[in-house]
Amino acid sequence: HENIANEVVKQTAQFRNEIVNDSTVTLDWTRDKLCTVQNQQQTEIENGTGKNGYGIAGFQWKPCPFSIKHQYGDHSLQWIAQQQKRNPSVRVVVLTRNFLDKKYSNLKHELSREKDGEHKIASHCQVGDEECIKMHFEVERALLFPTGRDLLKQIDEDVQNRKTLLAALQRHNIEYVKVTYEKLYNSQSSEEWMRIFKHLGRGPSVGLTMKEVTRAMGLARTSQGKKSKMVRNYKSVRKTLKGTKYEGLLSTWM
Repeated sequence: HENIANEVVKQTAQFRNEIVNDSTVTLDWTRDKLCTVQNQQQTEIENGTGKNGYGIAGFQWKPCPFSIKHQYGDHSLQWIAQQQKRNPSVRVVVLTRNFLDKKYSNLKHELSREKDGEHKIASHCQVGDEECIKMHFEVERALLFPTGRDLLKQIDEDVQNRKTLLAALQRHNIEYVKVTYEKLYNSQSSEEWMRIFKHLGRGPSVGLTMKEVTRAMGLARTSQGKKSKMVRNYKSVRKTLKGTKYEGLLSTWM
């Protein structure tokens, strides 16, 4: 695990390379990206390759501290705040995830890379793709987790980064709904999904079932069994967290 780059460092590099250092990108990159997604969806509908009535156009922004504090990030937040007062408005969904599960996923994807840097397995598997699911399982069995001060420092940074994001949203008076990965994907209740749809003003805000959610996504679970049984040095991870304020993070591994 020592050879795996810190996720925040990678996110910073990605934002710097794709946004800041790209001469074709302007301060209005958020608006431009949303327009690109909308146009692409419209083209797919017209070509018969998309779904009629998309209703929602959006993208994922992994807001590391660098991107939040940089003028490109700050300008985007200002634009979002202004756009929320207009019609159509821009809605923000903040997705949080248990750090241990997020790190587990990151480690798995890093281990799945070939020597040329490309992934040898897909990030997600379609329902019924048993070969893809099997390959994910093989990678999981080789996971080795950070422990000791290294792990505690990474969790502290994750907590602080989340606070930085929420403070920035509040500073710009941006309305948002905060949801958790665990309630979206590891729960039998669809309540978290309906909270999102209600906030967006699109889709079912009542009466939605998890069966309908799963059918709409078309993606299979790629984690096989309890993570406490998959991580090779789980006992060391547990020893590191036992008695600390982060011990509860292990609950999703049991």
